[in-house]
Amino acid sequence: MTSMKHSDYPLEEVFIPVGVPKTTRVKREELERSMKSWELSRAKHLLIFGPSKSGKTTLWKGYVSNQRTRLAEKDIIKIACNSSFTLEKLYTSILFELNEFYSSEQTKQELKSSSLASELKAILPTLQASFKATQGESQSTTQKTSRLSHPVLDANTVIKFLRKTPKIIVLEDFHYTNENFKKLLAQDLKAFSDEQCPWIIIGVKRRASEILPYNMDLGQRIFEIPVEWFNPTQIGDIIELGEFALNIRFSPEIKTAIITESLGSASIAQNICLRICIMEEINKTQNQTKRIEKQSLFNQACHEIVRYDSNNKEYYHNFINKVCSEVQINFACREFRWLFKFLSINGIPDKGLNIEDLYQGMLSLGLTGTSLESWENGLRELMNALKQQDDFPLLFEFDNNHTFYLLDKYMKFVFKWSPEIVDNLFR
Repeated sequence: MTSMKHSDYPLEEVFIPVGVPKTTRVKREELERSMKSWELSRAKHLLIFGPSKSGKTTLWKGYVSNQRTRLAEKDIIKIACNSSFTLEKLYTSILFELNEFYSSEQTKQELKSSSLASELKAILPTLQASFKATQGESQSTTQKTSRLSHPVLDANTVIKFLRKTPKIIVLEDFHYTNENFKKLLAQDLKAFSDEQCPWIIIGVKRRASEILPYNMDLGQRIFEIPVEWFNPTQIGDIIELGEFALNIRFSPEIKTAIITESLGSASIAQNICLRICIMEEINKTQNQTKRIEKQSLFNQACHEIVRYDSNNKEYYHNFINKVCSEVQINFACREFRWLFKFLSINGIPDKGLNIEDLYQGMLSLGLTGTSLESWENGLRELMNALKQQDDFPLLFEFDNNHTFYLLDKYMKFVFKWSPEIVDNLFR
């Protein structure tokens, strides 16, 4: 690899913490094969799920940008979900996107003899007026009741205009949607599958069934791809691709530290490498190989990421404060600060941690006056309470097998490099 001629790369195209890297994208072969399998069975919807920042978006975006596949970025209708999403809003957004397709110069001739383009254009003003009216409504009883009913704008209307196009619907952040929306969409997805209009659905969860409640018919119409954390070898490959692109070399000690500290998150690894390069004033591919050997650069990079990048510190600080002070829990144990103290000191295995082990760990840190049963009940109530909060990210999970899972490794990283976030809870 070192004998190959270097191309010139700007730093911002090499180490990319947020977004889809090209230069440092490491393909996970088993996931790529799963994507190919789904593409060959396009009657099925694709459900991509897994922990936060584990590469779910990078997987599908990297795949559709590959010229060897039948998918293309221009054919994607991407919609970001939220807790107040309704089928009316979703279907309206899709139809407006489809109108752009039907109105484009490239498709006018193909659709000249079709009435679909004019039919879609005719109904858009009514949809737009209805959508604006809904946006302006207060949270009245009438509005809440309307969310429980099937929308007037139904799946058949969307299918009529969608199936004549190469478009694919992509729903990002599906875990934020409310349960009623999920159940209604699950019913409609059967019709989309029957008409070979596949969707790609992405969510932060460990199990597919926790993202999309299946009806019996939908079960055979879903292709699932669980995405796990990157392994150390893959993180090392990301670093080496960046080294080659920029003609730099991290010392073995720094490289090992980055791999260890990333906790399986490609985003963390990319961010540490990016910050070190900025500190060393490496803005593009170096004419001569530049060696990076000062261990202090690694430590400083981690501190700066937590304190200055994308409000990382404030993000998690607000989260734990709300959990500890604002979420109302009706059980004996209200001091969730011990949970965060445990997370700041101990690692959570990817396979999860049994509630008894978690409880014993908190006892060793100083928790008193609360039984294991109370803690387990309290944790379940906390998870239910978090689901009702629109602005709460999904950072951890507790399942029916009495197992606790950490879904966001960045939280662990932030706690380590800014320990006062947790320490202040005990002052």
